[in-house]
Amino acid sequence: MWASLEQTGHFEGNFINRRKDGTELPLESNISRVWDGTNQQNYYVAIQRILQNVCRMNQRFGKKANIDQLTGLYNRNYLMTRLTQDVASSQHKNQPFALIFLDLDGFKYVNDSLGHALGDALLCEVARRLRSKVRASDVLARLGGDEFVVILGEVNSPEIIEQRAEAILQAINQIHQVDGYPVEISCSIGISLFPDDAQDVETMLKYADTAMYEAKAAGKNMIQFYQPKMQHDISKMVAVHNALKKPFNRMN
Repeated sequence: MWASLEQTGHFEGNFINRRKDGTELPLESNISRVWDGTNQQNYYVAIQRILQNVCRMNQRFGKKANIDQLTGLYNRNYLMTRLTQDVASSQHKNQPFALIFLDLDGFKYVNDSLGHALGDALLCEVARRLRSKVRASDVLARLGGDEFVVILGEVNSPEIIEQRAEAILQAINQIHQVDGYPVEISCSIGISLFPDDAQDVETMLKYADTAMYEAKAAGKNMIQFYQPKMQHDISKMVAVHNALKKPFNRMN
């Protein structure tokens, strides 16, 4: 849409917009750029129509495609779509956002010792607590297993981002009553920033994941922002690992 407006001054087509509460709004749009008397861009004029049939179809089928069936959170499919949209929107508006990647500490032990049913119940309890710590405009998704992602929009300082991440950390780091069992668990959090750290979806996820593993390596139950040094350290580790796998050549 923005490319068409910049190149031709006009856009006509359908796309998915979002309301202030984060819900999707399918629109049929006709948008034109308007110039003033000095040939300077002044504003845009848009005529839009809500596509009611698409709304009804989304309500009926969208949940299966975009919702994690265990926790009721958004799934990886929706997360990747939303991240792509947010990157494009943030590039146009010059508005930064943050990606929080969290992984539960000790979940495998809970799953193996108490059973998968209780493990699933714990994931649902974690999802409930996470919901209480994010805004309606944020995106909370289960990436898979015990990995969760939060997209924090409209945040302008690392201090605010860290405060939000700390609230999430504290919410998870408590005794969870799951089917009558008291379960103590924590999480490790990695954070990447757009556009300071990365300007595309895959790199943002990769860097947030890297920072999360740094948090685990540093002792777990903590927050790490991505730093370029982290990627350099990982490259060195991979190089050493590959070198050790090569056959040792003895000198005759």
